[in-house]
Amino acid sequence: MTVRVAVIGPNGTLGPPIITRLLEESSIDLTLLTRHATKTAQQYPLLHDKIVVTDYSSNPQLTQLFRDHGFDVLVILINRHELEPQLRLIDAACAVGGLHVLPSSFGVNTAELEVRRLPQMKEKIEMEQYLAAKAEKGEVSFTAVNTGLFFDWALGSFMIPQSQNQPFMIADAGTTRVSATTLSDIGCAVASAILKRHDPQVRNKFLFVHSTVFTQRQILAYAKEAAPEREFKVFTIDTEAAAKQAWRQYEAGERNMDSLRGMMLRTTFGLELGMFSEVANDVLGLKMLTEDEVKELVAKYARRSVGMA
Repeated sequence: MTVRVAVIGPNGTLGPPIITRLLEESSIDLTLLTRHATKTAQQYPLLHDKIVVTDYSSNPQLTQLFRDHGFDVLVILINRHELEPQLRLIDAACAVGGLHVLPSSFGVNTAELEVRRLPQMKEKIEMEQYLAAKAEKGEVSFTAVNTGLFFDWALGSFMIPQSQNQPFMIADAGTTRVSATTLSDIGCAVASAILKRHDPQVRNKFLFVHSTVFTQRQILAYAKEAAPEREFKVFTIDTEAAAKQAWRQYEAGERNMDSLRGMMLRTTFGLELGMFSEVANDVLGLKMLTEDEVKELVAKYARRSVGMA
């Protein structure tokens, strides 16, 4: 039976791995909804005839669009800080009825009290509460997939410095365990959640998955092993002090992500809230990475930073 799936906001980090995985499922009929058709067409040329320019600000237009295409599932990938568009998408799904929503929940566990205090989590929490309330009334169903850090993205973007002049950041002792999921595994989790959306273990659930659980010291050791000719300078940050400074900046009116970074470092690495104690890997069919597979991923970015193949 064909499942009609709309991926909304496909141009970000999670778009490619999720869309690539969904295209592997013959039962999924995929449509991309976007505000930037040219960019989307360039990124997904094979889907050029399945791209629909969408106005997220109009509830009537969204509702009609969902009806016309007969979507069964919405995968929302727009920026989690864009609260109003997400609420409109949920409202349109409710108006049509019978839709299953995978919201833009990827990341941390917002059930943790200290996480809920973070200003940068405000929109995500409001969206999740709104969606859960609609589901409780039977207007829509959902599966929220929380993944921890995007592992390979994090390794390549900030965990392993790409320059000899940049230090390797260690938060506190660097021994706090953190959950992380590779981009490809996120794609697999989404595909599985779609196909199992009627399963009581999946339907109207907040599910947590991870590909690995790591510490910063572990990643540093693997990087040194992979690139022994490189000197890794280490910079240690006190997460409690960083969080206090971040709150001072926030209260003084500095609301950019850089000024809020210390808060997230504290909750993830200082308060040990970055590791999921219970995961649904078995439910969604995800396997943990082996130690050798983790080393291979780390080596890819450690060697790239010094120009090795």
